[in-house]
Amino acid sequence: MTLQRADSTAPLAPAAPSAASFLEHVFPASVIDAMARGEVLQIVVFSLLFGAACAAAGDKARPVVDFTRSLPK
Repeated sequence: MTLQRADSTAPLAPAAPSAASFLEHVFPASVIDAMARGEVLQIVVFSLLFGAACAAAGDKARPVVDFTRSLPK
């Protein structure tokens, strides 16, 4: 049995993402971390979930909604 030397200049093929790893990547562990790393998809998902939570909370979320509307565009 002969051992062959590995070619260190050959590029590695990227692994195809599975559905589970994609879903894990979509939901951020922390929105601050997602912003720091520039993960736009995670920020969008967080924003949608935050907006849905504010809409579901109704008048209880009014201070948060008023604050976000007062921020400069």
